[in-house]
Amino acid sequence: MGQRSTQITQEREIQTDLIGQFNSDETRPVSGPANPVIENPLLYVNATRAEWGTVTDAETPIAMESDAYNPQIQPYTITSVGYNVTMNGIPVGDGVTERPYVIEGETTETIATTPTIDNSRLDDWWVSHLENEQVTDLRIDFYARVELPTGNTIRVPLDELTYERTIETDIFGTKESTNETTTGEGTPTPTPTNGGNSTPTPTDSSGDTDTPTATPTATSTDDGGLL
Repeated sequence: MGQRSTQITQEREIQTDLIGQFNSDETRPVSGPANPVIENPLLYVNATRAEWGTVTDAETPIAMESDAYNPQIQPYTITSVGYNVTMNGIPVGDGVTERPYVIEGETTETIATTPTIDNSRLDDWWVSHLENEQVTDLRIDFYARVELPTGNTIRVPLDELTYERTIETDIFGTKESTNETTTGEGTPTPTPTNGGNSTPTPTDSSGDTDTPTATPTATSTDDGGLL
């Protein structure tokens, strides 16, 4: 009697709003190390915006902007902004934006940075997502290097800009309900196949890797990309 082989493929779509909460007009003070010349706070971040960049097979970029106000009389130069991205504690991206910004005293400057997720690191993350009962904790930490009027350069942790998000999915339909800490509308993104065991590829609702551009406002939640 011959043997038969059966293959079952399952496809599910997940809707999330992964970066919408980063869009904010909340004013947040940024303080540096104690300095006898400069008073804290060094800066105020008056607004933040985020939208997905163009997703490729290699990376998933997130274009972010922050409106920074210098309350001092003296100008500052932000020589670089760095970031670290982790998902369930697994490093999936890090880098430095090497673009200087001069913020004159009592003026506002828009600081742009693009945290980028290295897609080659997503296999380890996807395993952790499944082993963690389909829950992922996303965290993006920022820091800046600031050149003071004295000529000294200091590293300033941007704790006020730390971005944290918890995403829960129900790929296999085994949970009573899918609970996400995200709010608002998101776009369908990863489509895991082979029973949900493959690593998702960032897509938009049409399945293309070109992510729709979000409107950078305080209430924008039009995300595409990783989840």
